[in-house]
Amino acid sequence: MAKSMPVDVYPAELSSDDLRELAARLVCMGAVSPAYMDEISYEKAEEMVAGLPTLYRAYTIVRERGIGLTGVWQFDVTQSGAEERLVRKINRLTLEEMPQKIFSGIEYSPEVWFHFLHHDFSSVNQEILRDSLYRWDIDYDRERVFLGFSEDTDSVIAQAEQLFNEMREDLLARLTRMGIISPLEYINYTPESAREIIGRLPALVEVYMTRGDGVRETERIRFINIAEYTFRKHRLNDDQYEKKPIEDDPRNNRFDSELYPSYTDEMEEEDELLDVTELLPGPLQRAVTRVTDNNKSLQMQISKFFSKNPTEENQFEKHGLTIKGGYAWIDFLNQDFSSAVPMNSQGEPLFDRLKKAFSNWELDPVRYSVNWRAGFETDFARNREEARMMFYRSLFFKLTEAKIIPRFEKEEWFAMNSRTAELYARKVPLLAEQSHVSDWLKLFEQPLPDDPNFMFRLQSSFQAVGISFDREAVKTVFQKPKPQKGKNTMSITQQNREDYLRSSIRRMINNKQMMPIDESILNKMSLNVLRSVLSEDKSNLITADQKFMLDMKNRAGHLNGIELPPGGISALTKQEASLIIDATPKLTPAQMVPERPATEETRNRYRFLTRNSQENRLSKFTWDHISEEALQKAIQEIEVRREITDTQFNSLCQALTDKTLPLETAAQFISSPTIGPEQFKKLNYFQARSILEQCPATPKQIEFLQNMSDNHPLKPQDPGKFTSKEASDLISRITMRGQTIADNAPLTDNDIAALKDALAQDASRQLPKDITAMTHGEARAYIAGLEPTESQIRMIGYLTRINQIDFIPKFVQTGMNRGQASQLIDLLNIRDRNKKVNIAEVQKLVNQIDPPATAEQLEIIRNYQEQGRDITMPEKMTYRQVERLITQESSKQPLTPEQLEILNSWVKDGTLKAKDLAKPEKMTQADYVALRQKHLMNLQNLDNKSQEMAAKEKAPEHAGMSR
Repeated sequence: MAKSMPVDVYPAELSSDDLRELAARLVCMGAVSPAYMDEISYEKAEEMVAGLPTLYRAYTIVRERGIGLTGVWQFDVTQSGAEERLVRKINRLTLEEMPQKIFSGIEYSPEVWFHFLHHDFSSVNQEILRDSLYRWDIDYDRERVFLGFSEDTDSVIAQAEQLFNEMREDLLARLTRMGIISPLEYINYTPESAREIIGRLPALVEVYMTRGDGVRETERIRFINIAEYTFRKHRLNDDQYEKKPIEDDPRNNRFDSELYPSYTDEMEEEDELLDVTELLPGPLQRAVTRVTDNNKSLQMQISKFFSKNPTEENQFEKHGLTIKGGYAWIDFLNQDFSSAVPMNSQGEPLFDRLKKAFSNWELDPVRYSVNWRAGFETDFARNREEARMMFYRSLFFKLTEAKIIPRFEKEEWFAMNSRTAELYARKVPLLAEQSHVSDWLKLFEQPLPDDPNFMFRLQSSFQAVGISFDREAVKTVFQKPKPQKGKNTMSITQQNREDYLRSSIRRMINNKQMMPIDESILNKMSLNVLRSVLSEDKSNLITADQKFMLDMKNRAGHLNGIELPPGGISALTKQEASLIIDATPKLTPAQMVPERPATEETRNRYRFLTRNSQENRLSKFTWDHISEEALQKAIQEIEVRREITDTQFNSLCQALTDKTLPLETAAQFISSPTIGPEQFKKLNYFQARSILEQCPATPKQIEFLQNMSDNHPLKPQDPGKFTSKEASDLISRITMRGQTIADNAPLTDNDIAALKDALAQDASRQLPKDITAMTHGEARAYIAGLEPTESQIRMIGYLTRINQIDFIPKFVQTGMNRGQASQLIDLLNIRDRNKKVNIAEVQKLVNQIDPPATAEQLEIIRNYQEQGRDITMPEKMTYRQVERLITQESSKQPLTPEQLEILNSWVKDGTLKAKDLAKPEKMTQADYVALRQKHLMNLQNLDNKSQEMAAKEKAPEHAGMSR
């Protein structure tokens, strides 16, 4: 364990070695991200501890024999723990007198954390430390936290440096897998080159939010995302239009001007520009003249978090934004993918903001298509393996294409891992000027030089070491120019389509997604053969979104003149469809609207079927523009692929038994002369649903329709004659599921029924206006003020029982209105990720409910008035107002004989003094309450002293022990 460090004065300022040790301990225990140990400044240490839980201090002044007054400090994760440490410390000193007072407080400084981490780990309350770290969004691993308290400082620092090296390699491996940097940069990285690569990454923005108990912060959450800056660059012709500075402008001498002493918006914008551009690469830093920010991704990340925890948003306080860079990218990529990257309504990731951030930072990824998702893989071993294999696959592909090494067998190629690849790479021949096998990639990952003598010199180098030289094969493996960015840059000719598909095949081979194909064979393949090769893998078939887009473009006439395969649009490959979409004109908003848009009812049906199936969900674009026919067809395709469910099977068997099965409908799907359970098992989901929809309405459907209010316009005369589908359609109309109605909209059928029912129940009720003139919002407001329904009361009773909520007063349960009852039911039904109800929100709503005063309360007030009390009561007093009046008047009442007898007994017991009862005839109920509190405190103190005396009597004597 760490060696104890007695501190009799406040911890001194930390040296550079101490700062390095503090950072290493925090890194090892997992409280902060790994950092470069040789660059830990005091500011960096302050930044580290700012994200850690609060520590508590206990401080007193003692007078030691022979020394005099001394300040003694101790720190812990709890106030009681700090005070206990202080008492133990004081007991080890030789004092002239015991201290009179202990001072408490909270601490955040690096010095205090440095001191705290030198405590013996066994003396720390590990359960409270774990809970504190969890509330600060820090994972707790007991073995790692134990290392943070280790007394072996050298091993702690060594471990922290190892964690930093692993983090650095992990980040580089992820950047390689994503396609931001090349495998060659990864395999040959040095500490210096790694710092340069990581330093070029776009800026990030971090914010943390905290909530507390009014005194201190008790919980912290942190968000980090892309800093979405837009830069205005300095142009060549800007100089001639640049305005000369005005001599009286305060920005020329801004801190000395008496006329403009305030910090203006222009100054703030200029300082922000300096802060941000410090993170930019040198050339871009000098070019930027203006910067604007739009932290939309961060805002979306925060909104998404609180959408899952809506009741907590107002409890957290947001602190200032901090610009991050470099190694902070590992913190961004270590987040949950769905949290860090915005998603569309269909749950698909949107990478546009990431792409724009890299573009604004003028950092071009080495791969044309970036695999953003790969960067969020947190398995270090897998990242390292994949990055190394990307290097070896790229290396071996180039070498085989140049005919420097023979092609691999299929089984050998797909079974290869980084260990076997490294062993094989050692056998690759090198040119005289090369020192490592990676030098081959250095050679081939450059454009072919224009020098006509280059190939002759290269041929001589090959022949000098005995490597055969195939001029045409070697020329093909040099780096090709990157494709142009942007839309509509490629015309759709036969040759362009073939070239595009060939490049797709080469990329798949290079990424180990397809078996190698000899280049000479690939170059001779026709368009139909290229389609056939790609279609062997189902992942290369046209996607539903692509087909949907091309169908719309075809209706708009944008595909006229474009040759399609015999199977039409559906026979295109994914790659060819992408080419056609990019090269054809964009659709106008009017061209994207279908003749019959999908209805809300059909959309709800589709949502229900795909609620647990990601692969069947539509993209946001398709969902927004799909027609009713297309969505119905998509629903039928899903249902046809699914097997009959147990519920459907049992319902069909029951209908057969009850002789309610629609035989004509069943005969459309069952070709057998007999219809029974064996035939039912062979049906799919769609067929079973079609039959069941024609069965008579179920008892639950009939009961629902029969129990409707007689005032409801849609109540049927005889629901027993309905089929199941007819009843279901009517119930959907009545319940209006999934519909949102504006407050200024006309009354719905449900509004009309509720208003008429309220008037029928109480003839004295009056509507604010004629029912025909009311809006939906006015009707809902009137209905919300009525007393709760019986079903609401039963539901509240049930929910309070299962959630074990017992703090709702009786007057609230009986005095709330219908709207408040609905709010309470909603809160009792909403669960957080731990399946807990938000008790704070329930309590908040309960405290807001204040019904009118009861007759019993008013009778008590009248009795006080008759006794001569001067009480003024306003009209329409509420329950809580009257209750406060009763409490105030009750506290002024004199003591009862029984209470006086109890007070005298406490004086005899020693928990009260006789002077406390000097004038009992003038004492009131308020005095009794105060004396009772005093009695309880003194009783606890006496009990503590008796336990301490008993412990001392049992303690064994040891020679040489003294204070």
